[in-house]
Amino acid sequence: MKRKKGLFAVVAALALSTVMATMAFSSGYVWNGQSLGVSATNNALVALTAGTGLGNDDMTASYENGGNTLRFDFGKGKDNVMFGLQPGSGYTWDNLFEVKNNSSEAIDIRLSTDTQLADHVTFTGCIGTGAGVVVYSKNGSNWLTIPSGATAKIKAEIWLHGATPLSTGGNSVVVNTRVHQ
Repeated sequence: MKRKKGLFAVVAALALSTVMATMAFSSGYVWNGQSLGVSATNNALVALTAGTGLGNDDMTASYENGGNTLRFDFGKGKDNVMFGLQPGSGYTWDNLFEVKNNSSEAIDIRLSTDTQLADHVTFTGCIGTGAGVVVYSKNGSNWLTIPSGATAKIKAEIWLHGATPLSTGGNSVVVNTRVHQ
């Protein structure tokens, strides 16, 4: 009888320890040191800068919020006046903006837009004098690989089909990134 009680005690102790071990790891917290740097868009890990050269004298790509945000004003013209884009016309900015990879690894980028421009704009990116890669169009987007330390120039083409005018405000462009695989 003592043997059965001893065996029962051992089995009970094992069962209880299993339950306690399971309970001990049902939640937990681990604290690690961290840092987060927030910087202006033109100095970030994936930096966006306004393009230079022909077509950018009208400041289509410019900075706002004290230089923290790159803004696109398609249709801006002489003396910083918003003229808009004419229905049934096409426009091209060869180097609207640039994306620089300041990380230590190669990255892939593609663009998206959630505005009324989505059906009218195509963005093409290239590195150096290489062939361009369509990084956004209504027909699909491709990833462009940017090596560490390299810069991609982004070309924008807007073709306004038909006679429906577009409003000129609130045009957002999103640069999607991932580590190159």
